[in-house]
Amino acid sequence: VPVTIKVHREDRVDDEVREQEFVKGASGLELGLETVLRGEEGWVEVRREPRTGKRTVLAEKRAKDGVPIVLTIDARDQQAAFEAMRGEPGAFVVVNAETGAVLALASSPSYDLEEFGAVNSYWRDRKDVARSPLYDRSYRLAQIPGSVMKPFTAIAAYRSGDFTLEETILCEELFYLNGRPLDSNRCAHHHGPLDLHGALVKSCNVYFQTLLDRMRSRNLVEVFHGTGTDFGFGRGTGLEVEPDSAQDGGRLWGNWHFGGVQKIAQLVASAIGQGQVTLTPPQIARAYAGLATGYLPRLHLVQRTGARETEVERVRLDLDPVLMKVVRRSLKEVVQPGGTAPGYRLAQFGISAKTGTAQTGRAHRHVPIHNGWMAGYAPAREGRPPMAFAMVVLETPGSGAEACGPKLADFFQRFYAPERQ
Repeated sequence: VPVTIKVHREDRVDDEVREQEFVKGASGLELGLETVLRGEEGWVEVRREPRTGKRTVLAEKRAKDGVPIVLTIDARDQQAAFEAMRGEPGAFVVVNAETGAVLALASSPSYDLEEFGAVNSYWRDRKDVARSPLYDRSYRLAQIPGSVMKPFTAIAAYRSGDFTLEETILCEELFYLNGRPLDSNRCAHHHGPLDLHGALVKSCNVYFQTLLDRMRSRNLVEVFHGTGTDFGFGRGTGLEVEPDSAQDGGRLWGNWHFGGVQKIAQLVASAIGQGQVTLTPPQIARAYAGLATGYLPRLHLVQRTGARETEVERVRLDLDPVLMKVVRRSLKEVVQPGGTAPGYRLAQFGISAKTGTAQTGRAHRHVPIHNGWMAGYAPAREGRPPMAFAMVVLETPGSGAEACGPKLADFFQRFYAPERQ
């Protein structure tokens, strides 16, 4: 009796082996684009005569090669970003502020491929988010962002109609809720009266908590939440490697309507990036791209799939030009004398930034441990595109400026090097 069989043109990989490959090797972008990169197997359907052995081709499907992928990342920028972290735990993300193309996506510490077996064995049963070389902090890490949140609190308050740019708020170091001082929400300094410009440059906690407390008292907290949503907090950035968990990484508060003063204090602390706020480095870099350009871009790592270029997607933000003039001028002065990050050579690169020192509640030998942040942007110059960035250094005893400032200066020295033109 003639028998019809299927013969594969390539060796078939059984399901069990392929599943092991996913666990041990393919991850991130390779896993996300698995079907595109791997291609399709081919086959031939033939009829074989049992007596003569003659085979007749009935149907066939030729094997299809995988499609080549070209990334937006430049190897030199990626190397510079990784080396700027100096092996300290954290992450550094740099994006094209207009197109959303990722220029660098660095997680530190990492590992040597030649030592992968030993590293995998050592870290297999550990879940140290800060230091595991097998955990990619560049897009998975969702942490309290600290004061890099403050520009978005100001935009929300302005939208609520609850304050003017000329108004000053008195900072006497302590923040008062319903007439009671909250030591956990205090400011680092006694700033005196400040307007928005001064509050951003000096990073006054009392100022921004007062703005959000006003919105709370007038039942306008939804404006704060809506502003965060507009800037991509709590939503996916578009990154092809981004897991579902990262898409929910940003949140602004819990159920503060019940629980009394403690819950309200946590809500108010969200104004300065504490309390109920957690964000990922790509979410913050993307939001600062929005501050720079007035558009929120979709981030992407893939520049071209085969012959098809990735389309640029961005959404126009409803930003008041008068308000943004003050915000942008303030962020530019943060890296200048009088700001929170002077003396790190950042001003020479035209950087506008905001520092953040996020309290973790932990200490080492009675020294508080923080997560240090810096986020910002710079215009196009010296042959490089307009860019936005976010850097976080985990478990540092210093401020965000102390932890990130020198590292950023090293990176931008190479980013704007003459040979890069």
